[in-house]
Amino acid sequence: MSQRSHAFLRNRSGGLTAWFALLLPALAGVAALAMDIGRIYTLENDLQTAADSYARAAAFELDGRPGAIARATQAANTLIANDHRFGHGGSSSIGVGSLRFFSNLPSSDTAELGSSYETNNDVNARYLELTVSPESVSTILPVDMISGVLTLQLDAKAVAGSEQGVCSMTPLFICNPFEGSGTSIFDVADDRSFQRRQLLLFEKGGGKHSQYFPGNYGYLQTGGPGANELKEAMASSSPNTCYSRAGVELRTGAVASVVDGFNTRFDIYSGSYKNDRNDPNYAPAENVIRGVSGAACKESDDANAMGLPRDECHLNDSCTMAGGRLGDGSWDLPTYLEVNHGAPTSIIIGSETYSINYSSRTVSPELPTRYEIYRWEIDTGRIPGSSGYGASTTPENGVPQCYSGGSLAPVDRRVVRVAVLDCLALDSQYGINGSSAPPLPVTAFWKVFITEPIESKSNSQIWGEMVGPVVAGEDSLAVETARLMR
Repeated sequence: MSQRSHAFLRNRSGGLTAWFALLLPALAGVAALAMDIGRIYTLENDLQTAADSYARAAAFELDGRPGAIARATQAANTLIANDHRFGHGGSSSIGVGSLRFFSNLPSSDTAELGSSYETNNDVNARYLELTVSPESVSTILPVDMISGVLTLQLDAKAVAGSEQGVCSMTPLFICNPFEGSGTSIFDVADDRSFQRRQLLLFEKGGGKHSQYFPGNYGYLQTGGPGANELKEAMASSSPNTCYSRAGVELRTGAVASVVDGFNTRFDIYSGSYKNDRNDPNYAPAENVIRGVSGAACKESDDANAMGLPRDECHLNDSCTMAGGRLGDGSWDLPTYLEVNHGAPTSIIIGSETYSINYSSRTVSPELPTRYEIYRWEIDTGRIPGSSGYGASTTPENGVPQCYSGGSLAPVDRRVVRVAVLDCLALDSQYGINGSSAPPLPVTAFWKVFITEPIESKSNSQIWGEMVGPVVAGEDSLAVETARLMR
């Protein structure tokens, strides 16, 4: 054998090439598998991120107001956009596949969201399930020689809910006066004829007021169980309370001392508050007009003074809505203007001019609300009887005379934020007229303008007008969040 042949047989320089040739398919497969897993994981993450963000955006709109479901659907589809980069066709936007709305959720996160939880009612819709449109991804690694690559279809879903609440709120609830009438309480927000219907609220007690009926009111639990905690929260200009639309707890039983605390809003300091007229926590409203006269802190009824009048049907006991609790919206503005403002023939509120005809006792183009007149008096320096307001001839001074604690409260003390409950439905479901009830869902948080003080502990009626819903972003005391539930 030649030396060249021996050298060839002893050569080891290409030994790794053979091993590499044997291992190359396996290495290529591992690399392809790693890339496939990464692509699938990234696409799944993109889809889930989109589902989560779309669901939260939509959940913010579930505020119980008319059109909530339509607004939530629009928000999910148009408010934000998410893209994926590893599905078929390369980078493209992720769409919304389907939406379902629910009135409540099962207690277990793993329980199925069946049709029994679904709703198409704007008021009841509190949660939603959003599923994004499915996207396809094909593997690089062939599954086998026959079928070739594997194509997977991926989607993602998220469940979100709206959490709304109000802090520093008076611990008060009212039974929805429109429940069962065919009118939504939210219709009030856009219709002055509803807003000026005076509401007579009865505290739940004995006799014909023994049940939580539309137009009745009651108290909510505060931080402590005692009567003093409730009384303080009712009196304070900034109570240490927060309530959620998801559920509030009722406080049963009457608390007579609450009346004294409530009436500090009108510059009335009596009972346990008679020595608190210099405490800013119990500051009155800026305008406390109520139809009295006399020395400071010793006011008495006066036929020549006049507070904001009641609805005509309340005066003659002919109101029919909500068992007589809800008025007809007809009240005597001309006489009020004669007594308190020197009978002006017109007044301007915002951009609207109202003409007053004292012969026919009419107002055009329409009768404003008492709250609008109250704010007009404050905003234009026309508080009846105040210094420098020569047009007023009333013996009453609507500027607080008893309070001596300096600056008034930063919030309007005669506008009370309350929880509105559908008491008839809740009583049917939970028996709320009994001694106890679980946390109850709130239909809405509402602003009520208090038109006069509570008369007495034995006649603890609240008179007011329903101004409008408490809306996050417009009301500093309102909070609103959207949270992923699943």
